[in-house]
Amino acid sequence: MPDPRLIVGIDPGTKLVGFCVLERERLRVHRLGVIEVRGRLQFRLAWIQEKVEAILTEVAAQGPLDVSLEHAIIYRARQTTIALAEARGAILVAIAHAEARLYEYHASAWKKAITGNGAADYQAIAPQVARILRLDRPPPPDAAAAGALAIMHAGVPDALLA
Repeated sequence: MPDPRLIVGIDPGTKLVGFCVLERERLRVHRLGVIEVRGRLQFRLAWIQEKVEAILTEVAAQGPLDVSLEHAIIYRARQTTIALAEARGAILVAIAHAEARLYEYHASAWKKAITGNGAADYQAIAPQVARILRLDRPPPPDAAAAGALAIMHAGVPDALLA
């Protein structure tokens, strides 16, 4: 199967989910933003699934797509790890419903690909994402992470990353 024209990068979270819809060849951003959810966890999970599924369904209408998702992170606080895993589960269901191909990347891998530092913070990531994608200003942190995931999956040449 040929590479899909569009890539969707997703940075999972329980209150904020970053997303970026990126055209593979030209690195043109179709959509970039954050899904903000509130309320009790079960309602946030349903909202996350619904919103991610709506984005993926809209994008999938243009042809097959790849989804680049941050791999699960294990935190010292078990409750945080469990809640994030549940949010990822809601996102995985949305990806399955959209029949998209899933690719997962560890945070240290996409951070290193974008900034050269696998432990980079969002203050270093957002300006790099804005520069690579030719945005007027750095995106919010979660959207920047999603953009970085999409950029990494697109296989951007090192010359653009430097």
